[in-house]
Amino acid sequence: MSLPALKAGLQQEVDLVGQFLAALENETKSLLTPESNESLNESTRAKSALASQIETATQARDTLLTQLGYGMGKAGLDAAAQNHPEVRELVAELVQQAEQARQHNASNGYIVETYLKYNQQALDTLRSLTGAGNLYDANGHTRNTAVRAKGIRAG
Repeated sequence: MSLPALKAGLQQEVDLVGQFLAALENETKSLLTPESNESLNESTRAKSALASQIETATQARDTLLTQLGYGMGKAGLDAAAQNHPEVRELVAELVQQAEQARQHNASNGYIVETYLKYNQQALDTLRSLTGAGNLYDANGHTRNTAVRAKGIRAG
């Protein structure tokens, strides 16, 4: 394999990671917008498809790096960039974008975790107010729980 093939593969990978960053931005907007379930589903589907494409491109890159006599992963990228100035800029851009995507994904994960904690607290509050143990079963279906009321006798 040749250096031009590596350069083309790196450009494809940079483009894919750029699209992944855009999907992460859409996910953030969806997470912060009330009642945006459909757009959140769309951004999740887009993220999954792009992640799969990035994985395929990364495997192809690692194969090219190995064929050119470099190691796989970041070490191979760094060695190729050091020896071939024509790929240096693409490698730097790819590494920078990958770090940006990692941070953005972690931030979105924090937002999701915050929502989950809030929902759990709301469920705990409902349980304590109704005197019921679990309002929902393990599948998320409501349980038939009788609310305990003090008996009132007439007459």
